[in-house]
Amino acid sequence: MTPAQLTERSCIRRHACTLLFFLQVVALSMSAQSEFDSGCPVPFGDLKSMGRPVDRCLTEGEGSNESQLAQNRAKNNLCLTTQPVAVTQFSFARLQAAVEQKDIPFGNARRLPQDRAALRSVYKTSNGDQIGEGTLVAYVGYVLDAHYSDVSSGESVNCKMLGKINNDIHVTLALTPNASPCQGIVAEIIPHFRPLAWEDIVAMPHNRPVRIVGQLLFDASHAPCRLGKPASPPRMSIWEIHPIYSIGICTGTTPAQCQGNNPQAWVPLEKLHQSSRKALDSEYR
Repeated sequence: MTPAQLTERSCIRRHACTLLFFLQVVALSMSAQSEFDSGCPVPFGDLKSMGRPVDRCLTEGEGSNESQLAQNRAKNNLCLTTQPVAVTQFSFARLQAAVEQKDIPFGNARRLPQDRAALRSVYKTSNGDQIGEGTLVAYVGYVLDAHYSDVSSGESVNCKMLGKINNDIHVTLALTPNASPCQGIVAEIIPHFRPLAWEDIVAMPHNRPVRIVGQLLFDASHAPCRLGKPASPPRMSIWEIHPIYSIGICTGTTPAQCQGNNPQAWVPLEKLHQSSRKALDSEYR
């Protein structure tokens, strides 16, 4: 006799059987949802890492309200498959202006948009592309800084877990290598399935242009730099590339040599082996 048959025989009263069945369904449901599930093949394929503690944190992370949970789900969207739209520093300035004109709330974790659909297609680029949250974009610029963020405090999207392994890599990008952070934008490499080779971006030299592909996201928990008003972290726009889908390092050193639409100009970060990095590093010095 199977355990299920024994369970059924032990249920003398109908309502007791119903309750037991309900509890079993709930337990199975919780078990099925106990791991992070991107809901699609991840854009970096076999490069993905496995077994991080943060992968016990679901796509919505932890949050005190639906607005925060919705923003967390957006931050973990790895499922875009369209061709990336080329964006520039100007695009991020216009995106910021567009949401401010729409009076969409932002500024801290207690002022988040209730309707994220309003963040889609908020700006048309000079090439005629409608962009907004959920658009796959490609940006070419210089890395001003790259570091692990929230390692000692944790973050809602990562279930407040601590440590480098469980938190985002925060990347500040700008049009020129000598720009101030307030002239830059932010991109984030999320910890879920993060390729280990991408963690090189924290320590490697940052004198070559990079090509970042990822999702446009409106991180309403923050505020942009404003005269006399602090921003943490500083940036010109709170529109981010988040999460990052791919990272290319330019084989040249100048913007003219690093056109975003020239595939020959870019080496994927994960293919920039140690010997290649040493050769490139020697050119920086």
